[in-house]
Amino acid sequence: MSNYTQEGYDVSLHGFRKGSIDGADNDGYPKNFFFADTIRSVTIAFGSFFSRLHVIRFNSLNEPIKTIQVPIKYAPRMKAFDYRVEVKDGKPYYITLPNITYRLSGVSFDTTRASGFNETRTFYQKYFEMNGITTKMAEPFWRDIHPLPYKFQMEMEATVEHMSDANQILEQVMSKFEPSSHINIREFWFADIRRSLKITCESSTITYNQDFSEDTKREITVSFQFNIEGFIYKPIERGVVIE
Repeated sequence: MSNYTQEGYDVSLHGFRKGSIDGADNDGYPKNFFFADTIRSVTIAFGSFFSRLHVIRFNSLNEPIKTIQVPIKYAPRMKAFDYRVEVKDGKPYYITLPNITYRLSGVSFDTTRASGFNETRTFYQKYFEMNGITTKMAEPFWRDIHPLPYKFQMEMEATVEHMSDANQILEQVMSKFEPSSHINIREFWFADIRRSLKITCESSTITYNQDFSEDTKREITVSFQFNIEGFIYKPIERGVVIE
């Protein structure tokens, strides 16, 4: 079968999917199955948006002596994991600070942007030719029903050891919003159609671990809540030219 990563792969011949499953008839997919991989695209774009935050360490004269690019990863940090590693090793285990973790916490329908449920979008041949897609792929018209507006709720936590680090991260994050900003994603994995999504920082809080002993590392957590105004896409179909 054709490899969807190679030039000239016609996704419309496979129901806009990444080929067939084990060479099965009808591609091996359930009827009307469609997966635009939207949630993954939003998650990656969100992480990239905050991937270049830095913390500067200063000496007693307030002179900069060290620069740290704060690492960021998807999925929350789990205290239970820290405990398991500490018990296994038989010695204190501390995660490297500062660091940032984030996660998708919920998806909800956005009634304020709901409109045009029966409108059809058509992708025209000229667009695909301009974006390097072969003529064979561009011959049919492609169309889909207007995508559904959804809000993606993201939670992000920056864990640091020093209050100076917390202040720097907080100010760098908040300065990105006036009160909102935008991230750029691909609508579909098979075509370079871009959409700009509005992202808003709903809140931020700072918490401290109050009870810790002499051998416990101090931690400060800066938590953020975000809303991303995204979309969930409906199946794409082959269109026809109306003469």
